Amino acid sequence: MTATIIAVANYKGGVGKTESVYRIGLQWAMRGQCPLLIDLDPQANLTRRCGAAVYSGYHVGAVLGGAAPSTATLTQAAQKIDLGDWLAWIVASDIQLENVAVGLLQRNFNRLTALANAIAEAGNIGGPILIDTPPNAGVLTLNALVAASHVVVCADPEEDAIAGVRRIQEIVGEIDRERGVAPRILGTIATRVDTILTRHAEGLAALKAAGMPPLLGSIPKRAGQDADRWLNEAYADVAERIWREVGHA
Repeated sequence: MTATIIAVANYKGGVGKTESVYRIGLQWAMRGQCPLLIDLDPQANLTRRCGAAVYSGYHVGAVLGGAAPSTATLTQAAQKIDLGDWLAWIVASDIQLENVAVGLLQRNFNRLTALANAIAEAGNIGGPILIDTPPNAGVLTLNALVAASHVVVCADPEEDAIAGVRRIQEIVGEIDRERGVAPRILGTIATRVDTILTRHAEGLAALKAAGMPPLLGSIPKRAGQDADRWLNEAYADVAERIWREVGHA
């Protein structure tokens, strides 16, 4: 069975990509699916969110290698984490990933397939893979999109984030034209939605417009002591829909 590899992306930052990877991973871990989370952002927000740390120099940059050969396999770099009381895995990030990205651009060949090759070499890891991507269309994001079987786009209902959804669509189209194969865009998660705001209502309408990816769910903007519960409930529906969409009935 082909591995389920989902890149969570947007050209714009601050739209909830990391939180979405964490919450979807949590929901899948609760169901015993034991996901592998890959933090492909040098800011390492997902790594910190999961309470993980780089150990023995094994982080995602060591797996990719940059201009030099890799010094770790995906399975060597993966570490167990507890999402709540449930088991998952993470390949941590590190600020050194910025230098790795520069090194990847210096390769003559395979600069966009380093992650895909590492995942293929790891074989059957047993669970779905979720990739948190940087807020840009650089070489790391392109590696994630080339490696992925599916893409989920995150966007708050603001103009710049909605433009970022369209940019991800364009990039996936470019990958398809250049390689003859591309990940399937499952849809968009609308994040940090405040229905009181007129511009957010208009933004949601724009995300549902013709030509845009299907809307997978709307995550309300929450704060306070009940925010965690509200977010888990909202992401439970999104995680279930994504699970069905990738063919796990």
